Amino acid sequence: FSNSEREQREILTVDEQLLVHVDSVHNIPREWSQEFSLFSVAVHVMHGTAEICRGFKENPRPIINDHFFPYCRTNTWACFRIPFCVLPRETRIFILLYGTGNSVSGDYRNLQIHPSNVPSEAQTLLEKQLACASFPLFDHEGLLRQGSLLLPLSAISGKVVHPWGPRPLFEMEDDLVVLVTLPQLHYDVIFPCVNYGENSLKRDFNSLDSDTQQNLLDIVESGVTHRFVIIYFCFFVCML
Repeated sequence: FSNSEREQREILTVDEQLLVHVDSVHNIPREWSQEFSLFSVAVHVMHGTAEICRGFKENPRPIINDHFFPYCRTNTWACFRIPFCVLPRETRIFILLYGTGNSVSGDYRNLQIHPSNVPSEAQTLLEKQLACASFPLFDHEGLLRQGSLLLPLSAISGKVVHPWGPRPLFEMEDDLVVLVTLPQLHYDVIFPCVNYGENSLKRDFNSLDSDTQQNLLDIVESGVTHRFVIIYFCFFVCML
């Protein structure tokens, strides 16, 4: 069916819970595969710089070499106990790639300690943040994204910059990529248009409570690139 023939439902009527499947990671750099024996991904649901709910992360997995191009089958099913009807229009899905190994160089964190059979000392597995990607859950027309997406991952050097911006284009054929799948529904889910009636009132910023004022100032000062979203949000709050 074409998009014009598919049924459309407003987001307010959809109570299915958010599910994100991170299938696999491809084109892992050789130096990473030599330094790390296992890889894993974490999935987060973001609204600006705020995390909407607790993130999801599974156990690390090895690289598979049974095909011409090696890859890591993460097979991570991130099931979030949050229905679509409560998600903001600007919701983003953030994916973070970790490498796990025994090396002690770099910015690692202790993952777990194994009581190795070697009596001299215990063996410690350490993990490091390697790359990240993000994408909007709803497209520019307000439609919920469905199906599979192939996303380029951006390598992390040092600390992660907040908020995590998108990298929408592939630069080279060997770019690090992650395959993500969202549920394929038999209908389209759309955000309804918000029309401000004649009864809307413009209010002074100082009329907001101190916590709301501080939250808005923090968003602006953090350097969020989605400028129009911020302006819309500030305008909407001031009209309440």
